This record gives sequence, C-alpha cells and structure tokens, in this order.
Amino acid sequence: MVDTVTALGIKGAAVHGDVVAHLRKKAEGDVAAALSKARAEGVAARSEILEGDLAHAIVEYADKIDAGLIVTGSRGLSTLKRAFLGSVSMGIATLSKRPVLIVK
Repeated sequence: MVDTVTALGIKGAAVHGDVVAHLRKKAEGDVAAALSKARAEGVAARSEILEGDLAHAIVEYADKIDAGLIVTGSRGLSTLKRAFLGSVSMGIATLSKRPVLIVK
C-alpha cells in the first residue's frame, strides 16, 4: 500500500482563509492526479492531505498509519539555502523513528 501525502506547510505567519482554501484545492487536484496514475499502474494507493509543519505532519501521519517506510524527495537546495530555509526531507529523517528514503 502506498500513501500519497501532500502537506500544506504554512507556518510562522497568519494566512488568509482564501489562500489556505486555494492551496487545499490545488493539493486535492495534485493528489487526485497522483492517485490516479498510481492506480493506473496497478499500485494499491490511498491519499491524505495534511496541514502544518511539513516534517512534523508527515512523521506524525506515518506513525498514525504505522508506515514501514517514509519516501520523500529532495529538491537539492544549496548548502546556503538549506541553512536558511531548512530541509523538509532532512527534518523527516531527523524526527522519524521509521526508515526514511530520500530520493533525489
């Protein structure tokens, strides 16, 4: 079973409800497309959209469903950008007690 998760990572600032609604609608479309592709290839898949701090939300969800592995992508930020912006994949790897596979 593959779980496709899109987390809306809005933290540290007040965000207008319309912006959150727009992001949620976009996430729903993106997740539906990914789910459709997975199922078309014969992959048993389900989806969930999470809100909050990305790394924490993904790790908490993985714990909730007792995931055997967390697979996440790496955007390949430079060292300087990563120092200022942080790295979601690195945060997941640091926070999780489960195996994490970071794909570049």
